[in-house]
Amino acid sequence: MTMKKAPIIALSIVLSATSLFAQPVSPQLFSIKAGGTYFYPAEESMKNIYGNGSGWGGEINIKLWRFIDLWMFGNSFEKAGSLPYTREPTKISLITYGGGIKFRFTAGRLSFYLGGGPAACYYKENNAIGQARGTDPGFVGQLGLYVRIIGGLILDVAADYASIKAKPKTIEADLGGARAAVRIGYVY
Repeated sequence: MTMKKAPIIALSIVLSATSLFAQPVSPQLFSIKAGGTYFYPAEESMKNIYGNGSGWGGEINIKLWRFIDLWMFGNSFEKAGSLPYTREPTKISLITYGGGIKFRFTAGRLSFYLGGGPAACYYKENNAIGQARGTDPGFVGQLGLYVRIIGGLILDVAADYASIKAKPKTIEADLGGARAAVRIGYVY
């Protein structure tokens, strides 16, 4: 088996399992989630200056049709660091938001999902060199699952990756990266 076939086989197994073991569960029309995130920047220079770090985020899902949801999210990351040569302090704030379509597959109390769509990032960086701020567009993809704890209360675990190219002055940077999230939510 080649490495290119492994993701396709894994996805086929998950989809088969959800259809074979699906049990009647009250239909999801709407869900809201909030919790902590951990951000891994894509840009090497951002990793060197700020490193990885925690943040917070939330999302709302609205059922469109059967297993397809409209998905809207927002995440925040704020961290202090030091410039590479001068070691002067610097601080960055990132607010990533967007939405898209999410495909949800339910098997008993578990729901697996995969989604993607447009995203944007508002950024603000302050240091001795000056201030950079703006908003730039990009794309995001998300994979995750949630389990119904009791009634509509859910525990959600997800990973996403965003690619957002910004060029505040003369230097282009990718403000996206990978993000892991653990959230508590409620399904209506």
